[in-house]
Amino acid sequence: MASSGSIDLMMKSKLFEGFSEAECLELRTLLRPTLKEYSRRQMLINEGDRVDFLGLVESGRLTCTKFYYTGNSHIISVLEPFDLLGLETVVTPTRISPVTVTAQSVSSILVFDYDSLITDKVLHRTSRLRIMENLIKILGNEGIRQMYKIEVLSKRALRDRVMTYLCLMSQKRGKDTFSIRMTQEQLAQYLCVNRSALSAELNDMAREGLISFKRDCYTICRENPAWTELHQ
Repeated sequence: MASSGSIDLMMKSKLFEGFSEAECLELRTLLRPTLKEYSRRQMLINEGDRVDFLGLVESGRLTCTKFYYTGNSHIISVLEPFDLLGLETVVTPTRISPVTVTAQSVSSILVFDYDSLITDKVLHRTSRLRIMENLIKILGNEGIRQMYKIEVLSKRALRDRVMTYLCLMSQKRGKDTFSIRMTQEQLAQYLCVNRSALSAELNDMAREGLISFKRDCYTICRENPAWTELHQ
């Protein structure tokens, strides 16, 4: 059974946006979600698994990764507190996961049975409709994020991919210094490039005054004309 802290988690999540504390308390009583703990590098979902739940990330960080027969891998997305796990899979007819989900740090997930959220087995019609409206908004936002990723990957040159990605992250965070919340290895997988090539490119960009970075924290040096040229 979920802890009392799950009410605060639910109220801050997009899934239950607009629900009051009293309503979230009633929903938790009716839905009976389970709080599950995962250790670092533990696999939550394997590619090909059937997913019948929605997971609300309470703490930690998860990566959704696509593995290929060649041995290569590609990070599709990174999930952090208040993000939803399994949404893109559970709304499909087959509910078969196309990715592998792994905990990158010790993580806690509040797990809800998906059918209980959207059918009349548990919830009243009004609550179900409000939750489904929120799900549509979340899926819409995810679609936009995927469009941004397509924009990044459409760039043929490595530097253009890096600059486009960092510019989009800066816009999202609302500042020029931000954490991308990925290691260089994970960023290379996200950008579909070689890790050594990415490292060399980042160092070159730093020497040229385009960026500065330390671990996963990056700063865009907007006074450099190259950033202006990116938007032309």
